[in-house]
Amino acid sequence: EDSIICSDCFDKKLKEEKTWEKNGNFLGGVIGGFLGSFIGVAFWTLLGQLGYDSSIAGMVMIFFALKGYEKFSGKLDKGGIAACSLLCLLMIWVAEQTTWAFLFYNQWKIYNQITYFETFRNIPSLIKEEEFGEIRMALREDLIKGYMMMALGTFGTVRQAFRNSKKTGVKRITPVN
Repeated sequence: EDSIICSDCFDKKLKEEKTWEKNGNFLGGVIGGFLGSFIGVAFWTLLGQLGYDSSIAGMVMIFFALKGYEKFSGKLDKGGIAACSLLCLLMIWVAEQTTWAFLFYNQWKIYNQITYFETFRNIPSLIKEEEFGEIRMALREDLIKGYMMMALGTFGTVRQAFRNSKKTGVKRITPVN
């Protein structure tokens, strides 16, 4: 929302915005991005449990991570976009590992006294074994699709955030003589 203000007010507003941008709450934003990314992890896992392609959740994950960052930081800036993107790269792996852990756990709990958390912890070593070659390939495929969907979901949001970071929201007027 643009406002028309006098030159002195414009300079003051510009100085305030630059101070806020410089001193923004980056740590709070990262925490918000982390919490937001869990919505994507939950959605990814839910879709995986229902037997659907969960890669669309990569788009949901980055969306909510960026919204969480913005909510906790006060403003979505370039550093926040970079931090959320890196965070979501990690969280997509966590989501995929969570999905596979549920699949293995649901099969093995009948035969073994094993907990979900034990299964989750052992997924990386399990998929390295020769007999799980097909699962390893499916996991890679899911990760690649998830990263592509995340990139697709990020593109519009990042473009808009970069545009907004250059705007002040105010326009300077000059006095009429």
